[in-house]
Amino acid sequence: MLPSQMCTAQSTPSGACNICLCDYSVGDEISTLPCVHAFHKNCIGKWLEQSATCPVCRSDVKITHN
Repeated sequence: MLPSQMCTAQSTPSGACNICLCDYSVGDEISTLPCVHAFHKNCIGKWLEQSATCPVCRSDVKITHN
């Protein structure tokens, strides 16, 4: 599983999710890959069902299932 965090007024990343292209907003759940690229949790979850690489840098992503 990827770690995730809820965006707050103090922790919302600037910019947009590179998968859906929507800006991050307070209340969004964000997952960060080991390569440190961040995405909406649902977006990266769907992406990783199809591809085991980061959509930005193509680093391999290893997911542990609990």
